[in-house]
Amino acid sequence: MRRASGLLIFLMLGSAGCGSVRYETVRTPPEACPRPAPLTAADLPALDPDLPLDAPANVETLLRRHSLIKAAVRERERALDCYEVQTGPK
Repeated sequence: MRRASGLLIFLMLGSAGCGSVRYETVRTPPEACPRPAPLTAADLPALDPDLPLDAPANVETLLRRHSLIKAAVRERERALDCYEVQTGPK
């Protein structure tokens, strides 16, 4: 039994370094994607405070504001998609 356990320990220590091939991971930095311009409240058209909120002029202004905000969100989604294409799915 001592002989077998000594042989087993010798084999375990002898093969401890086998099969440990190290692979280096090469990561390339992502390319710069277009950064969307910030959208501030000053960029949005103002409502007419003298008219009720549901007046045709204010409704048109609200629709324009909504369109501008949707366009800004789409720009940000395109920038995120650009980075996701480079980094892969998660």
